[in-house]
Amino acid sequence: MGQERFVAGVVAVLLASMLSSVGWIFEGEAIARLAPAPVVCFSSLLGGACLLGFGFLANNKPIRAVLSAITLSFVLFSVIRSGAVSLLFGYCLTLTSSTKTMFLTKIEPYIVLLIQILFYGHRTTRAHLALLAVHLVGAVLLSTGGTLAFTMDTWGDLLILVAVAANAALYAPSQRYAQEMGALYASGISQLVGGLSVLPVLMLSSQAPYLGTQEHLVGWYYALSAVAVFYVLSTALWFFSLKEVPAWLASALRCVGPVIAAPIAWFVFDEELSTLQLIGALTVVGTSLWMVVLERRQ
Repeated sequence: MGQERFVAGVVAVLLASMLSSVGWIFEGEAIARLAPAPVVCFSSLLGGACLLGFGFLANNKPIRAVLSAITLSFVLFSVIRSGAVSLLFGYCLTLTSSTKTMFLTKIEPYIVLLIQILFYGHRTTRAHLALLAVHLVGAVLLSTGGTLAFTMDTWGDLLILVAVAANAALYAPSQRYAQEMGALYASGISQLVGGLSVLPVLMLSSQAPYLGTQEHLVGWYYALSAVAVFYVLSTALWFFSLKEVPAWLASALRCVGPVIAAPIAWFVFDEELSTLQLIGALTVVGTSLWMVVLERRQ
């Protein structure tokens, strides 16, 4: 039974990674036609409500026990992870492409390792440092395409790294809340809290109705697609996987998602990478995966 649940966890994290990468495409298309705040707020609230409904139907835990687990620390966690970080990712999509975003987020295993070194006394090796150097070269190639110019794209890519670092720092509490509350309830309530925290930003940043044109309507269709594949399916699978799969393995397996989703962005949405950017993207994915495998062997 334990082995079966582990296999289910591995399958869940692979699907979550693929769906989240596709979700970047849909969310990028929605934000291009609307704005970050309405898309993130709407997606978080609707996605959270769907996950709570699924959690209630699954009935894995009494709702009273779940409500008792909602503490101030969980609320703060949700405001940061599902509110501020999600909004930051949304803003990044106004500066850089969704294809680059899905690859650049794969620096996450290195940030997880850095947190282990700084706060938990973990010792690294020369092999890790060499791999990190190769990874950074790949990230620079992906971001710049070999042309060193500080553009809006570059700002967006740097902000992605900030958002990824925040996500990586929240790995431990994410696992704890998934264990305490159940995957569906933890992710659903977290998204609802995050969406509510973005609501004031939406109200203060713009009075636009976001309903006036055909372009707006298409944007909402993409937002609904992002909710389905990312905020509901991918998020639920991710929280479930955290209950069954070690963090190091989950982080490594997340690297496969862009390999599947990037061709979709390329052929369907014309988000083409240059040859140098493609080499950089594959370098980022390969070094991220190998770093976690190498770390596991220590």
